[in-house]
Amino acid sequence: MTDGTGQAWFDWLPEWLPDWAAVIVLIVVGLFSALLFSESLRKKIADAASGLRWLKDLRADPKRTLVETVNPPVKPVLSPEEQAQLDRIEAKLDGRESGTPPDPELRERRDRAVRDIVTDPDPDARAAADELASDQGDIDSAVLRLEHDARTATAEGAAKWRRIGDLVAGFDTTRALHAYEEAFRLQPDDFWTIVLLARQRRIAGDISGAIGLVQAMRNAASGDREVSIADTDAGQLHLDSGNIVLARAAYERSIEVDKQLAASNPGSAQAQRDLSISLNRLGDVEVQAGDLSAARAAYERSLEVREQLASSNPGSAEAQRDLSVSLGNLGDVEVQAGDLAAARAAHERSLEVMEQLAASNPGSAAAQRDLSICLERLGDVEVQAGDLAAARAAHERSLEVRERLAASNPGSAAAQRDLSVSLEKLGDVEIQAGDLSAARAVYERSLEVAEQLAASNPGSAEAQRDLSVSLIKLGDVEVQAGDLSAARAAHERSMEVLEQLAASNPGSAEAQRDLSLSLEKLGDLEERLGDIGRAIALYERSLPIARVLAESNPSHPGFQKDLEITERRLEELRAKAGAE
Repeated sequence: MTDGTGQAWFDWLPEWLPDWAAVIVLIVVGLFSALLFSESLRKKIADAASGLRWLKDLRADPKRTLVETVNPPVKPVLSPEEQAQLDRIEAKLDGRESGTPPDPELRERRDRAVRDIVTDPDPDARAAADELASDQGDIDSAVLRLEHDARTATAEGAAKWRRIGDLVAGFDTTRALHAYEEAFRLQPDDFWTIVLLARQRRIAGDISGAIGLVQAMRNAASGDREVSIADTDAGQLHLDSGNIVLARAAYERSIEVDKQLAASNPGSAQAQRDLSISLNRLGDVEVQAGDLSAARAAYERSLEVREQLASSNPGSAEAQRDLSVSLGNLGDVEVQAGDLAAARAAHERSLEVMEQLAASNPGSAAAQRDLSICLERLGDVEVQAGDLAAARAAHERSLEVRERLAASNPGSAAAQRDLSVSLEKLGDVEIQAGDLSAARAVYERSLEVAEQLAASNPGSAEAQRDLSVSLIKLGDVEVQAGDLSAARAAHERSMEVLEQLAASNPGSAEAQRDLSLSLEKLGDLEERLGDIGRAIALYERSLPIARVLAESNPSHPGFQKDLEITERRLEELRAKAGAE
């Protein structure tokens, strides 16, 4: 670096002085000199301060910082035609999103993929963009063009497969999984390729396959934030597999990294938010472990961070939403702890925040959906408290919001799933109120939606599980109505779905436990129908599943309790068979 005369202006610094110290000296000298000398010196101060920020970025994420220094990312400027095309494509994809809407990071990746496709001069990409943007265009045909482009690409093959995965992850689990697998095959040491593949395997229900990527994820992590992300994702996967000890250890490692990043970057809202997310995840682990005191402590620490962020950024919808979510988590813990007054207070505060956000963003489907969730959780509290009138009112308000969202976006699987869940919640209230006819009606509506979603996304473990839950709900109402034959049919259908899920996802503790409980529920029904032999056979099928879960996860209180119940019930059934 030289001044206007070509003379190197930092030659006077001793060579042995470390870079970070040199930057500090330059800032101090520059601040003093700026009061006396030319505009050029003030520019050098800015250069030095920028250098200090660069060093901090380098420490946090060396690979990204060096790459962006050599080749700074340039966001392409879109022409009016390209912008219009991009808007049409994003609107179409919004209508196809399935399951739980993606978090902001995944939505950002999808939007970047769309922008990349719109600006890609490759003929296949241009044709795909035109197909995606057309009202009559077919998304699947467009993706086939992009897949052809990715297969024929050489150096950019992995990036193009990632682009496809990012584009379709919200609505086509099977295709997204294939795209990320291809990207991983071509670039197995890329951090984000590994992360996205692990997440997609999890969505597909392949928990063992996702866990198999944990070490590769850690090896590829570059910089503190990527290390934290790797531990956070590992924690979720270990929690899915039922291993609370490994899940807690991973989240605690992530929290330590996030605390260091937040302390060294106190002005970074992202660093503070990352810390709050890790604390929330640790709270989730403690809930599963049955340690509600530790869960409450983690959620309260997360809430403190989010209250500060919301207070310092009152105009940030993300900060306000995060605050609402933290309050909801704390409310859920209080429900489990039996403190319904504290739970109601937390959920009412959460609802208040979301009502303000929804009112200020009436056109935001996400804000309206968040409002429906807050109403749903408050309704659940009122069910626990026995106030069925208040519970029905909250769930009906939630249902109204979701019916509007589903009607305004009939192609959105996410909106349809939310509608199905709301119907189930309202059915639960009607069961409590003793109105079995009303409960059956809403459960049947819910089942119809769940069947459509499972058929349209057969690769989604969530969609298949939702179908099984809807069948269980309908079976339970038939049991109460006394129609045991109809109840058996519903529960057998549910068990068939869960058997397939458990067989294809042997590493998923949830899938295995769901099957175990389904077998026992059907066994209880067979007992009522008088077939003790079949009831025993069903419990005998459940027992080894419950035993493996309990023995593999000795610190999981839920699995230990499940095994105790299974053994006791099997003993009772055998005694009953002997007495007969």
